[in-house]
Amino acid sequence: MKKVQITISLLSVKDGFLKARYEVFNENTGDNHVVTYENGYPVHPDFNEALQRMGYHLVKIIGLEVTGCELIITGYQRQNCGDTQLLTVYARLDNHLSACNNIVARFCIGRDEYDSLDLLLEDLSACEREAMAYIETGKRFGQGAFIDIDDTDLYTCPTAA
Repeated sequence: MKKVQITISLLSVKDGFLKARYEVFNENTGDNHVVTYENGYPVHPDFNEALQRMGYHLVKIIGLEVTGCELIITGYQRQNCGDTQLLTVYARLDNHLSACNNIVARFCIGRDEYDSLDLLLEDLSACEREAMAYIETGKRFGQGAFIDIDDTDLYTCPTAA
């Protein structure tokens, strides 16, 4: 039986599209390779919800106070560092009036103290399950294709008298 292990190292949402980098290890052959996945469809709200739950941890880990701005998590990266794992969370503050401010926070899982570590690991797992739904099954909004309507299509619609 073929045993394949997938480890996600990067999840990112830019302009509404998912980008993931993950490592595939085949135990039978001992082969290991890195794959970069980019989704051509907008992310499903389930994925965006899972990713935004990371905002709770970002605020607690760096002691950020968000007032008058919206905190938007744009992705994270996980890197093994000996017996710990470095988690880097990317976010932006959007106040809807001026340019966005980018935030990067780093946390060592397995070394740094954090009272909500179990919840953090659960939220990371939820993000990765959602990402795997895209990678393995092509998850999207539940339809095979998106409908594009342009100005010429509007003239074909009957108008009410």
